[in-house]
Parts: sequence; C-alpha cells; structure tokens
Amino acid sequence: MRRKFLAGAAVAAAVAALAACAPADGSEDGTGDTVDLTLWIYGACDSEECLEADLVAGFEQDNPGVTIEIVSQPPDNYFAALQSASVTGSGPDLAFLWPGAYLDPFKKYLLDAHEFVDSELIQESSGTAYFSEGNDNSAHVYAIPTNNQYYIGFYNKRIFEEHGLTPPTTWDELNQVCQTLKEAGVLPIISGATSGSAQFQPLTEWSFLAATFMPSQWSDLYDGTMPYNNPELQHQLEEWASLYESGYMNEDAFNAPDVDDRFAAGDAAMWFSGGSWQIPSFVDEMGEDLGVFQTPYLDESRPLTVVTAGTGYGVTTYSEHPEEAGAFLEFILSDAGQQIIADSGQPPTRPGFDTGVPAMDALAEAAAAPETVLYPMFDNFTQGPVTDAIYSDVALVLVGQMAPEEALASVDAAFASLPEDEQNIDIPLSDTK
Repeated sequence: MRRKFLAGAAVAAAVAALAACAPADGSEDGTGDTVDLTLWIYGACDSEECLEADLVAGFEQDNPGVTIEIVSQPPDNYFAALQSASVTGSGPDLAFLWPGAYLDPFKKYLLDAHEFVDSELIQESSGTAYFSEGNDNSAHVYAIPTNNQYYIGFYNKRIFEEHGLTPPTTWDELNQVCQTLKEAGVLPIISGATSGSAQFQPLTEWSFLAATFMPSQWSDLYDGTMPYNNPELQHQLEEWASLYESGYMNEDAFNAPDVDDRFAAGDAAMWFSGGSWQIPSFVDEMGEDLGVFQTPYLDESRPLTVVTAGTGYGVTTYSEHPEEAGAFLEFILSDAGQQIIADSGQPPTRPGFDTGVPAMDALAEAAAAPETVLYPMFDNFTQGPVTDAIYSDVALVLVGQMAPEEALASVDAAFASLPEDEQNIDIPLSDTK
C-alpha cells in the first residue's frame, strides 16, 4: 500500500518532462509572462524559520513561470479577514487553514484537492482526513496539510534518571512519581501562562482528560448525545485537580509566567501544556535531557496519541489560476515537499521522512504502531462557545476555584446555547486505524 518513492518519482519525472518542454525564457507560453499566485499565511513569515518560504522556493524551482507571493496576515483577525475576502472573491489563490470546526466556514470557497493531487499521495497522507468531508479523504479534500502536530507531555530525562524514575502511564503512576520528586525537593509539574496568554492552556490537557472515552464516543460529546457533565469526566477532573491540591504543582499554576522557559531551565520535572511544535526549541535548550510522552491521565495504561494535521493549504474557488495553485498542493505531498517539511524539524504527513530530531521521530513511530489509538485534538472540532467554556471554566478546576460538576455544567450550557444547526454536527471518529 505504501509507495514511499514511486509516487514521488512519478511526480519528479512529470516535472522534468514539463521543464524540458518549457520555453527558454521560463514563461508559460514563451511571452516572458509568469503566473503570479498569492498565498495567505497566519502570522509573520520569518525568513530564517519559515516553512512556507522553503516550500515556495522549492515549488518555484520545480515550476518555472509560476511565482507565489507570501502574504502575512495578522493572527487575531486572520479567519475573519479570509471570510470577508472570500465573500467578495478577493482573497488569495492559496489559503492557510486549520482542520475541524475552523474549516467549516470556508468549505464552499475551496476546490477539491483531488483535482490536482494524485489520489495515492492523498491516501498516504495521514493528515488529509482531517481536511476532508466527513473525515474521509476519498471524499472532498478541502486542503492539503503540511505537517502533523501532537499534543504531548514533556519531562526532563536527567531529573527522572537521577531519581530512578520512568515516565508514568496512569494516574496512580503519575502520583507516585510526583510524590517521589516532591519528597526529594523537586517541583514535579510546572504550569502557567505561555506565549503571552493570561493563563495556562487547558485545551491541550483536555484532550488527554477526555481520552477516558474512546474516539468514537467523542462524537457523542460533539453533537450533544452525551453530556459533558458525566461521571467519567467528573472523575478525570477530580484526579487532575488533586495534582495541584497535593502540592505537585507550583502555587501560581494558573498564571505563572514563562513556564516553558522555566521547564527548559530544569525548574521542574514535567510540563503538560505543550505540543510537538515546541520540540525543536526545547532540544536547542535541553539537548538529550528532553523527553516526550503521552500525558498519563488514565486509570489503566493504554497506548494512545493525540495527533491532528497542523497547517493546511487549499485552492480557492475564485482563484484565476487554479491549476497552478493546485500544483503547489501536489508539491507539498511530493517527496521533495515532504523532505522540506522534515528538514524543518516537523513531521510530514506521509510516512518515511525522518526529521532528524529523535523526540519528534519517536512520536511519529508511536503513532504508526498498530496498537496505538489515534485521537484528534479535541478542541479542533468543538464549537466556539464550547471551546471558550473549557478554556475559562474547566481551567479553574485545576486550581480549586470551581468544582468539576459546575465547570462541566457550564460546558453543557454553552452547547445548549448554540443554534440547532451548530449542534447537529456529524464528526465520525474511529477507534481503530
């Protein structure tokens, strides 16, 4: 089923053939004219660390006569700006997108990637399902992902080895590890605000708290069939809050500043509110001391991974050059494009491309194991008010400022406030690969 090099070789051969026939001046028709595309991205593109810039450079080299202008859009207003521009048909040829609920408002403005990309490449890409209708990448694929992203826990290998500890996999093991570290005078877990936010990020940990259910049961939470205020999630939040109550976290866990920097400096043994995109910077600071693991919020050990495609790019219906824009999508999934992504330190969505970062490659290897249950990032599919309630109220449970039942009831109330068409969503999730 896997064709690691065959599909890429076919793409390369096609590109070579086209290049051989191309006009000497590099234009499409020999007139000297080029096709100019625009690509909107979320936030700034640092020329020294910008995956999009590297992908565009590789694409332009393989596609003489086609240029792509990268247009940085302010993050705070990106999706509103894209929607306004799409309504008037004045947006980009290629649009930055996130999967899940973020994608829904833009589906009518996006062409099916099957028009441009070989179906075998789409099937090989583990991330395309998240950008597809009904999570089925044989159906309409609205965007092609650049990389996979993981919610994970981080731990300091040096601290663990000094105290004879191994990464925990259950609540009981986590409490035992925390008790050992606390008795040794080491802060077990650090928590607080990151990236300029006012509080810690509970959405990362929520995916692991909700993993008390299998993925197929998450669909029942998303559409209201199962209330959030249920005994299983109450239990999970009680266990979570007990970590803070037991003194296994810093007292200012809700809003302590610079916690990722403090973790990297060795101020604590574990940090749970991060993701795989932070691995490269942690490796720079911690080297071989960095360890990654699945946050152990389970009563019984079970191999699981929280993974969702990160950034995706789609061709807009109003693009004046859809074929050329579509060629960029195919380049992303080509061997050349996947290698550019891997060289950036992020895991591409097709298998067989190592990043050279052991911690990152270990995540991809674990996700590919047949026994590993794959969960999406929970908050990618929740409606806005539901996400807000988890962010604001469930966060208060950790530091003892709200009871689990009260916070979960608030989430249910947020769901109940939604219009009926926003409640009746169908997100089919499977318990098996």
